Amino acid sequence: MLNEKQYATPANFNARVNLNGKFRTNPESWNHWLFKHLPAGENLKILDLGCGTGLFWHLNRSQTPASWQITLTDYSPGMLEAARQNLGETPFPCRFETVNAEELPYEEASFDIIIANLMLYPLKSRDHALQGISRVLKPGGLFIAPTFGGSNMFELNHLLDTYLEKIAKTNSIEKIPFPLKTVMNN
Repeated sequence: MLNEKQYATPANFNARVNLNGKFRTNPESWNHWLFKHLPAGENLKILDLGCGTGLFWHLNRSQTPASWQITLTDYSPGMLEAARQNLGETPFPCRFETVNAEELPYEEASFDIIIANLMLYPLKSRDHALQGISRVLKPGGLFIAPTFGGSNMFELNHLLDTYLEKIAKTNSIEKIPFPLKTVMNN
């Protein structure tokens, strides 16, 4: 996995969230916008891969139906502990599990919705992870996998590139490509 050290604790994640929140141009938060696009329904079983600090569910806790069963997972035990603390008592049942998204330990057709919110890019084998996701997603289920666009934080990346080229005499910043080519239909 890409970020065993980077995301061992929530500090770097929180810094990224704060940076995006401070400089976003959309008046609506990403987490609220995404939640509004989840299907309505009762008794849905939801798998959140790479839940981070649980911010998505924390910000949307008052809109989340009590009948939803949510499994929050993360590769980092530190992030998962932060999610557990941030969510505390929830009006909906949730479980917290340390899980590698490339090795999903769930039975076939277990979930109505699987969310991989901005977390597929660090995986060593997205194809393997997507096969596992397809396996545990119910037929007709919904897989939501938002990613960063090429122009995400363009200005900040431009400043960093300029610094690396002129000051540090290098241009060694690695861009994270996201060549997702797989389309899943369940």
